[in-house]
Amino acid sequence: MVADSAAPPTVVLGEDEDGLRESLLDGLSATLPEHAFHGIGSVEDAVAALGDLQPTLEVSDVRLPGQSGVDLLVYLKEHHPATGVILMSAY
Repeated sequence: MVADSAAPPTVVLGEDEDGLRESLLDGLSATLPEHAFHGIGSVEDAVAALGDLQPTLEVSDVRLPGQSGVDLLVYLKEHHPATGVILMSAY
């Protein structure tokens, strides 16, 4: 499926700490209102949402519950190769 060229760029933010994820989403949405931002708390949540969202970019914490951000990177490159990926960590 190809993303609609009229649709706003979509960014999925993977962060398992609810408060941090919401703060990041609020800040990004205020700074870049022309983008659509969606938060997820785990790789499993991301995989469930990716088909519908068709994100332009996935920004994810490396450390997530269950599978890691690296596992998500591998999944994205296999199933959604056009999606850009940024992995981040506080460690």
